[in-house]
Amino acid sequence: MLARYYSSSLGRFMAVDPSQKIGRNLTNPQRWNRYSYGLNNPIKYIDPDGRDIEVPSNMRGAMISSYTRSSEFRAQFDAAKKNPQIHARLKLDPDVRSTEKEVTKGSKPPGTSGDINVTVTIPPGKGNDETGALTDHALKHVNDIAKTGDPQTPGTPGAVAGEAAAKESEAKVRADFKDTSDDVPKGEAEKALEGTEPKKEEKKEKKEK
Repeated sequence: MLARYYSSSLGRFMAVDPSQKIGRNLTNPQRWNRYSYGLNNPIKYIDPDGRDIEVPSNMRGAMISSYTRSSEFRAQFDAAKKNPQIHARLKLDPDVRSTEKEVTKGSKPPGTSGDINVTVTIPPGKGNDETGALTDHALKHVNDIAKTGDPQTPGTPGAVAGEAAAKESEAKVRADFKDTSDDVPKGEAEKALEGTEPKKEEKKEKKEK
């Protein structure tokens, strides 16, 4: 079944992490052991299913469409999903009426080993192409912060460069929606989003509260 079993007595998985990428691991020795859990720091880190992007149901259609239509969106989404430093929740929020590119909450720029916890909220009614472009804009920021360690504090050169890069990435997504040459099958998009939806048990618990 290709399941990853965990041995509590050894403190190790019994199979390697299939999502590990050599290039991403070189700068962090804790990633070199593909059998370890939570970067060998289970008190600080959790990794319940190996995926750290959460896509609630109200965002799913737009994300499927964006992943199918845009190679740029695929690049940013996959990079964020495969980076255990990044914990991102993507959602449409009817309470967000701003026309800003995106609203992020709870962001924690990483230090040498810190995490980025961020909620990307997009105003509803934008359409799949615009929702995908705005989400991509936010993911580009998050990916660059994780990659460089620069928190992109407003007013700094890093923030200016980060905003320019995010706008360029966003524009590529809009262009991709107009060009079908790099589209992928919907099934590939469905597979990419596997495991990113909140668990049914979590939804039920929140409803009861």
